[in-house]
Amino acid sequence: MPMDNLERIFKQHEEMFNQEEPSQEHLTNFLDKLNKEKKKERFFVLPLFLKVAAIAIFVALSGVFGYRLHVYKINKYGLGGISPEYNEVELYYTSNINTQIKLIENLEVYQPGQEHELLCKELQNMDKLYQQLKKEMMANPGDERLIQAMIKYYQAKSNILNKIIEQLYQVKQQKANNYETTQI
Repeated sequence: MPMDNLERIFKQHEEMFNQEEPSQEHLTNFLDKLNKEKKKERFFVLPLFLKVAAIAIFVALSGVFGYRLHVYKINKYGLGGISPEYNEVELYYTSNINTQIKLIENLEVYQPGQEHELLCKELQNMDKLYQQLKKEMMANPGDERLIQAMIKYYQAKSNILNKIIEQLYQVKQQKANNYETTQI
């Protein structure tokens, strides 16, 4: 039993262990080493946290930068990216078209169904054509024919929506007239 032997040795020399204390230099070295170990622990934990935070910030900024670059490219080669005057033209038509679409959706006569799906498909097809014009504008910046085609796109889309609105108003008027004649 080696433990009993060790205990016996400590008891026999107990006075010697209690009398002699380590030198001051030994205590200083021990405390220095202890502090260095604590600093090493903090040093490795903090940089790991900073690395994770830096990576997270980098990923977030990359996403934002990539999105803005994508939007910039789309807008740069759209009608509004050519000049301030064309930007005003584009803003006029887009706001006009958005207003027309909201008006169509808010008319009481308008009921989503097959006609709604057909209208949405036609508008999406027109938008695909405009996207194609944007791609061509990227290849040929400032081409006057493309600029005129983009303006004609907006005009055609606005005219189509105006015709739909007129027809919906006619249907609404007919329903109102039919309602009045049945009430009399």
